[in-house]
Amino acid sequence: MVCCLVTAATATYMRGVPYALIPTTLLAQPDAAIGGKSAINAACTKNLLGAFPQPALVCASILS
Repeated sequence: MVCCLVTAATATYMRGVPYALIPTTLLAQPDAAIGGKSAINAACTKNLLGAFPQPALVCASILS
């Protein structure tokens, strides 16, 4: 949830700002490293407003 919010904010502000993601679960690690999709639900539709910014850095630990 927090990663999606940060991705949407950085994609919107000044047309993209470099950002880093620090996933805290094993499920979030591939999503943060490969995903890059950020979308916002609008009125009656899901994922209508979105962007595909890739993070500048992903810090993932194998000890999670």
